[in-house]
Amino acid sequence: MVLLSVGVVLLLVGALAGYLYGVSSMPEQKTTAVTTTTTLISVSTVSTVPDAYDQVASTYANRLLLLDAMNISALISGYEGNATVEWKGNSGGCDGNYSGTGEIARPLGAMLANDTYFLVSNETQMIKAEGNYWVVNSAFHFVGNSTADKSIASPYIGTFQGAIAAQDSYVHVGARWLVSSETWNFIRLDTPFIDGLPPPTWCQR
Repeated sequence: MVLLSVGVVLLLVGALAGYLYGVSSMPEQKTTAVTTTTTLISVSTVSTVPDAYDQVASTYANRLLLLDAMNISALISGYEGNATVEWKGNSGGCDGNYSGTGEIARPLGAMLANDTYFLVSNETQMIKAEGNYWVVNSAFHFVGNSTADKSIASPYIGTFQGAIAAQDSYVHVGARWLVSSETWNFIRLDTPFIDGLPPPTWCQR
């Protein structure tokens, strides 16, 4: 009986040792943390209007034809209602900033309303997209003749000629391209002088 008890004890001890060895020999489990990084890329929006370049080029070419025709109302209709315009340089006294079509009509009317002719020539241009706008940078010469009252200094001009460096920003509104902002820099304006009178101007101040 003693020998049998000892055998049972030894058997139990051996089984326990085998179990502990098996547990200790199992491969260690590792946990790996995975970090995901999301990068946001900002992309500038460019006008997606089909054939936008050709449409803007055509719109601007038509604008110069309207200048030739001295069609003030049609020129004004080519601006957004809240458009801004700046005239600067040798602008015949019309230098300043104009907001809205009502104000923009003033310098255009002063320049064109009393003319027997107004002709644009030697026009060059560069057109590019900037966000939702298309920008036309151009330069052109002009020549004209005003029949305003020659007995007063303003707005008498007579025969005149000059050159303008222009920048027009166009935005697509409905089915049309309209001028949102415009700058005319009068590089040169040559007009005749009348003895005893101040230099002639288009705009009265």
